[in-house]
Amino acid sequence: MKLRIQPWFTHGCITFLNNVFKWYPQLCGTTPSVLEWGGGNSTLYFLTKKCNVLTVESDEGYVKELAALASAMGFRTAVVSNTTEAMERFHASDLVILHAKGYQDVGESIFQCRDWTFLVNDGISRKDVLEAVSRLTFRGVLILDNLEYCANWGRLERAAAHPDRVRLYRQFLRDPAWRQLLFEQQEGRNGHCTPDSTGWEAPHRWISGVLWRQEHLFTQLLVTHAGLPVVTPDALGDRDLETLSERCPFDWQQMKWLVDEYSNVFTLDRSFE
Repeated sequence: MKLRIQPWFTHGCITFLNNVFKWYPQLCGTTPSVLEWGGGNSTLYFLTKKCNVLTVESDEGYVKELAALASAMGFRTAVVSNTTEAMERFHASDLVILHAKGYQDVGESIFQCRDWTFLVNDGISRKDVLEAVSRLTFRGVLILDNLEYCANWGRLERAAAHPDRVRLYRQFLRDPAWRQLLFEQQEGRNGHCTPDSTGWEAPHRWISGVLWRQEHLFTQLLVTHAGLPVVTPDALGDRDLETLSERCPFDWQQMKWLVDEYSNVFTLDRSFE
């Protein structure tokens, strides 16, 4: 049985991730790993993208439902109660669900036990997770949902009752060490957002963000908001410029190409189609 799973991120964020998964795993040559705080549709989405996922979830009933659904879809699933067991089961499983009440039950060791490809902060202990990401210099791709926390206008939301969280999010998004793409769901009727894939309309500004550090491969490849690189891996360190005059010979005196306009010498192997 094949299911089309959509995570509860904004449309722009989903489009970005869909396109990233068309080329990034193959370019890296490894199975993507995901550390997810807060399970749900996004868990199943990353599994269908052939990722190994470790999800930290606090709701016991939800843990059981998510594990049952993932197993029914054919994924090797394990439910554990501590970080040590989670990492022991990780390599032999597609999905490991760590049942924890909060960040204090998990600790920062979970960030350092491997080089995570993606980290999703969309569940319990959001402030603690974001602080750990900053403190431990996380090197992967960070996905933050509900960045409307940072807004100071619009409908009153429960997030407004967490000024410490709002301040942290704003500081993080202003940090020049990180590149960021913010995807806001378009405004729809009566001040709501346009419907998501389920038809649900958010009653307030809804923003998902994707961030990576300046030195990440995404920066070197100039990845756009659509999730596709502007340049090929040949451009890392601008190595492609060393042969540019050979591939694209042009006479600037006579203002004409020295080869056919659509010659094959202009064509580089894109390698991420």
